[in-house]
Amino acid sequence: MKVSHYNSNINNVFLVKRFRQLLWVTLVFSLLFIVNILFSGRDLTGTLVIISTIVCAILLSFYLLKTEREHLARGITLWSITIGITYITWMNGGLRDSSILCYPVIINFSALLGGVKMFLSILAYLIVAIIFLGANSINNWTPSPLTTLGAEQVVDIVLITILSAYVAWVINADMKVTLKRLGLENDKATASQQTIQLLLEQEPLTGLLNRNACEDYYQKLLAQIKDKDELITLLFIDLDNFKNINDSFGHNAGDELLIAISNEFKKLLLPTDVACRLGGDEFVLIIKRDKQFDINKFATSVMQVIATPYYVFETSIRMTGSVGIAIAPIDGREFDEMRKKADIAMYESKQLGKNTFSYYSKELHEEALRKTSILTGLKDAIEQESFDLHFQPKVNLSNGKVESAEALLRWSRDNPSGFMPDEFIPILESTELIHEIGKWVIDEACRVCKKWHDAGFDQLCISVNVSSVQFMRNSFKTHVFNALKKYDLAPEFLEIELTEHVLIQHNATITAQLKSLKDLGIQLSIDDFVTGYSNLSYLINFKVDTIKLDKSFILELNTSKNHFAVVKAVIQMAHILNLNVVAEGVETTAVRNILVNLKCDFAQGYLWSKAVPEKQFIDSLESFNKVLTVS
Repeated sequence: MKVSHYNSNINNVFLVKRFRQLLWVTLVFSLLFIVNILFSGRDLTGTLVIISTIVCAILLSFYLLKTEREHLARGITLWSITIGITYITWMNGGLRDSSILCYPVIINFSALLGGVKMFLSILAYLIVAIIFLGANSINNWTPSPLTTLGAEQVVDIVLITILSAYVAWVINADMKVTLKRLGLENDKATASQQTIQLLLEQEPLTGLLNRNACEDYYQKLLAQIKDKDELITLLFIDLDNFKNINDSFGHNAGDELLIAISNEFKKLLLPTDVACRLGGDEFVLIIKRDKQFDINKFATSVMQVIATPYYVFETSIRMTGSVGIAIAPIDGREFDEMRKKADIAMYESKQLGKNTFSYYSKELHEEALRKTSILTGLKDAIEQESFDLHFQPKVNLSNGKVESAEALLRWSRDNPSGFMPDEFIPILESTELIHEIGKWVIDEACRVCKKWHDAGFDQLCISVNVSSVQFMRNSFKTHVFNALKKYDLAPEFLEIELTEHVLIQHNATITAQLKSLKDLGIQLSIDDFVTGYSNLSYLINFKVDTIKLDKSFILELNTSKNHFAVVKAVIQMAHILNLNVVAEGVETTAVRNILVNLKCDFAQGYLWSKAVPEKQFIDSLESFNKVLTVS
C-alpha cells in the first residue's frame, strides 16, 4: 500500500508539471492568435473575446495550481478551450474554418491531462459538434459566412500545426520516458524473479542447491539418459564428527568450513553435474557419466577434498567424510529412493570406521530394515518396561574377591527377534531414546546397589556406562544426584564409565557435568582404553579414577608380545598416576595369572561369570568370594 501511494504521488507531480508546461504553451499561442487577429484588419471581435476568455481561464488555472486544486484547473482549461474553439468554428464558417484543426489538439490535451471521464466527455462533445456543424453546412439551417483564404488563415494554420507538433512531441517524449521506465521496471522484475528463483533453489549458507532444487535437477538428468551405457551416480556425503568442530571452534568457524568445502566440491563437477546441501553437514553430489567412468576414483577425490587442511580464522582444521553411493537406474529411479539408498550406504561407511565410501547393496538395505525394526521395538520395549540390568562382577586380583559389578542393559522381554546389546544400544544412542532409558539405568543401578548393601555387601560398588549423548544434556547430573538421594546411596559407590570420545569434545556442558560429578564423590572410569585417543592429559584434567583395558588386548595377552608390551606399559603408567586398572574380557587362568604378575588391579570376564540377572548375582555373591578366595 505504501509503495502504491508513493508511485501515485510521483505520477501526480509529473502531471502537474506537464500541465503547467502546456498552460504556458497554450497561453503563448493564444496571445499569438490575438496578435494575428489584431493585425489581420478584419472584424473578428467575437473570436478575440473568446480567445481572451481562454487566456483568462489559463491565468485562473495558474492560480488554482498554486492552491493545489489542479483537478479544477484542468477542467476549467480544457472545457474553456473546447467550448471556445467550437464557438469560433461556428462563427467563422463551420467546418471550413482553420479552427477545426484545433480539435485533434484538444483531444490530445484531454487525453494527456484529463481523466477518463473528462476525455470521453470532451471527445463526445466534439463529435456531436462536428456532426452538428456538418449538418448545418449541408442543410444550410443557419447560413455561415464564407471564409476566404488569407494571410490570417495561413498564420492560424501554421500556429495550430506548430501547437499540434508540440503536443505530439510532448506525448512522444512522455511515451519514451514511460517505455524506458517500464523497461527498467521490467529489468528489475526479471532480476527479482531470478533472485527469488535462486533463493528458492539455493541453500543460503553455501550457495549450493537445496533439496527441492536437487530433486528437480536429478529428474532432468534422469530424463536425459537415452543410452544404456549412461548412469547417474548419487553420492551422499556426511562430514565425520563435524559437531566437534562446532563445539571446539564455534558455529561461525563451522559455517566457514562448510562454505570452503562446498566451493571445493564445485571444482570437481562438470557444468551438467549437481551439488546440493541437504542441511547440517550432509551433502549430495549427482553426476551423469558412462559405465566406463571410474566412480571409485571420483569418490576418492571427494574424500581428498574433505581431508584437505582448511584454514578457518587462522586455524588449520582437518576433516574426514563418509560417502554413500547409489547408482541410477541400477539401484532405482526416484530421487527419494536413491537418496535413502545412498544414505544407507553412507551409514555403512560410518560403521566401517568413517573416512571411506560404500556402495548401496541389498544386504545393506536389509540391515537398514533390521535397524528400523529394532528402533520400533525399542520404543515398545520402553513403554512395556521390557528392559533389565544384568551384572558382571569385577574381581580384585590381589585378593580374588568381588568388589564391584558392571551394570549392563539387557532387552529381556518382548524381544522375539532376540536383538543383542551390540545391536540395539548403538541405535539407542543415535536417538533421543537414550535419555529416557539412560535415566532408568542410573536409577535402577542405584536401587540395586543399595539393595546389596542392605543384604550385607556394604562395600560393593556398581558401574554404569554413559554415552556422550547423555552428557550433552544439562539435566544428566541432576538425574544422578536425585537417584543417589532417592536410594540413600553414598556417591563413592557409583562409578560412571565413559569413553575417551566424551573427554575430547571440549564441550562446556560435558566438562561442567563431569566436574559436578567428581565434586560429589562419584568415581570416573575410562572404558575401552588404548583403542581410542589415549591422551594422558584428559586423565589428569578430569581426575579419572580408573582405566579399563579393552578386551581386544587382553584376549591375546599370552600370545602376542606387542599386546603384552602395551598392557604392561599402560598398567605401569596408570599406577604412576595413581589410577586403578581393570582388564576386560578375561577368559582363561593363564591370562589372569599374567595380569596378576603385571599387578593389574581388577579384572572381569567369563573366567568368573558372564553378566547375570539381579537375583542370580546377589545369590551367588558369597559363593563367588568363597571360591575366588580359595583359588
